[in-house]
Amino acid sequence: MITQQLYEIMSQTINCRYCWNSDFILKEPFVPPRGWAGGTDRNKVKLVVVTLNPGHPMESEIKQFSKVSMNDKLGQYEIDYLYNFATDTFTNPQIRGNGRDTVFHSKMKNYMVEALVYCGLVDRKEAFNNWLDYVWLTDLFKCSTESETGPNIPLNNRIHCQKHLLQEINYFNPKAIIAMHSKARDDLSKISSIKNKLVYFRHPSNGGPTVNSPTFKQQLDKLKSIIDRQ
Repeated sequence: MITQQLYEIMSQTINCRYCWNSDFILKEPFVPPRGWAGGTDRNKVKLVVVTLNPGHPMESEIKQFSKVSMNDKLGQYEIDYLYNFATDTFTNPQIRGNGRDTVFHSKMKNYMVEALVYCGLVDRKEAFNNWLDYVWLTDLFKCSTESETGPNIPLNNRIHCQKHLLQEINYFNPKAIIAMHSKARDDLSKISSIKNKLVYFRHPSNGGPTVNSPTFKQQLDKLKSIIDRQ
């Protein structure tokens, strides 16, 4: 259940248009800033995962917002739709439609199950069945971009968007923050209030290691060391 406080944070994000005069923002088809999935109970969420930004909108998202103007005020209905759709893509990646790549969603579950178990946060059965309850997935930058592959999001735009992300991080107060993009890692490492909770994992879709590889074990060791210090 999304609390009123979390709705307010998400409302500020979904209605932000600070970057919409920029050429790199995907304006057509219109889908608002977004990128949330996972657990909403801050007493249960242990990890916040930060990727770079949402990819190209899915067909369902495009249809949902086809009659919405970027100038319209969006509220709880739209937030619920975007959150539920994004969360459902992790439990059923096929709903992305049109044969869209599901590697990210499938491997994310594997990564998070192993992270939760390795760090002693929950047992394996609970992690496998309910991993999304313990993880909040979000983005450094909240808008889709014209280029979906390696988008060049200017620093000042990323910094402006940090306020939305930091509100989410402060709300959940996770045990650790996992950056899954080099820009997310580099930007967040400059924020003194969270840098001691930050660890970098290679993105699951971009040559990310398998969970039984030495590279992934090294990532888990770094994550566990952050959690064990608390």
